Amino acid sequence: MQAFCDRFRPLPLVSVARVLAGYPSVLVDNYQGMRDAVHHLVEAHGYRRIAFLRGPVGNFEEVLRYQATSTP
Repeated sequence: MQAFCDRFRPLPLVSVARVLAGYPSVLVDNYQGMRDAVHHLVEAHGYRRIAFLRGPVGNFEEVLRYQATSTP
């Protein structure tokens, strides 16, 4: 990924979900973010039936978000 992004210098690039040397990065705590979102829906809005549509099979971030919804 580093080499791929380096090919596009000097265009401004931001890496999402991965740290790359020399580029700003946006990192997300997928597990805690999903826990917080579900908690908000339950506590602030009273929702009790919440659907979770999973992403591509094997996507690490999707797995963390799903785990956050399936643990007490």
